Amino acid sequence: MKGLYLKISEHELAFAAGEIHFPDGTIITVHEHENAVGEVKDGWYWFNSRDEAKAALGVSDPVLPEMPEFPTPPTP
Repeated sequence: MKGLYLKISEHELAFAAGEIHFPDGTIITVHEHENAVGEVKDGWYWFNSRDEAKAALGVSDPVLPEMPEFPTPPTP
């Protein structure tokens, strides 16, 4: 999804599709930065997709633990 992305952690991104309100009162309207190159403000970057943002910002999906295999119940 197109919009501004911020890296929160190695496995998490924040996404803004409309506006970002900063503590100093600054408001960034996402559509004004469509296709921006480089950082827009305070770690927020424009990307055309979540996958593009993950690749550029070094964010990976968390590794989930494997589920144990359960025996197949006998058929009646």
